[in-house]
Parts: sequence; C-alpha cells; structure tokens
Amino acid sequence: MEQLRKHKNKGIQEKIVILVICLVVMLLVPVVVTEPYTMHIVILMLMFAYMASCWNIVCGFLGQLSVGHCVFVGIGAYISTALFIQAGVTPWLGMIAGDRICPRNEGCRYPCRRYHEP
Repeated sequence: MEQLRKHKNKGIQEKIVILVICLVVMLLVPVVVTEPYTMHIVILMLMFAYMASCWNIVCGFLGQLSVGHCVFVGIGAYISTALFIQAGVTPWLGMIAGDRICPRNEGCRYPCRRYHEP
C-alpha cells in the first residue's frame, strides 16, 4: 500500500513540475518574442489549443455537438475589438467587458435554452 501511495505522489509531483515549467515558459514568451508576427502565431496557437480542448470535452467525452464555445469566443473578441477601436479602451479591459457582456447576450442564450435532445 505504501508503494502505491509513493507512486501516486510521484505522478502528482511530475505533473506539478510540468505545470510550473509551462507557466514559466508562458510568462517568458512575451519577453523573449519581440516580433509582432511571431507573437500573433503564438496567440493563435493558444487560441486553437483552447478551442480544441473545448471540442474534445464537449464532443469527445460527452458526445454532444456544440458550437457554443466558438460563438462566445467570437462575440467576446468582437466586443473587445469594438471597444478598442471605437472607445480607445485597452484590450485588457475589453477582454473583461467581453467576458461580462457575452454570456448575458440573449440573442445567443435564448436558442441554446430552447434546444432539447429528441
């Protein structure tokens, strides 16, 4: 039993080390990468990784077809960009505004609430 506990702790410690390494790399990317195009590619990679993870959870594990993540990400990005262009709001505040406004959008929420499996 003691060996099993040590094996589980070792696995958890390895995951924590990998997580810390990933966090350090993510914090160093904006410092190291100076070209806008390269930063754009890094951002797109992270965005597509997020979308793939959402798709894997919803469709892969749960077996449901859902494009809700795409809709909410798109609306949030649109709100953030519109605030930046029209009002000069910094994108950091625009992301927060997009996050707060998007889920309250009845145009998206109403059809989703009415959908029922046959």
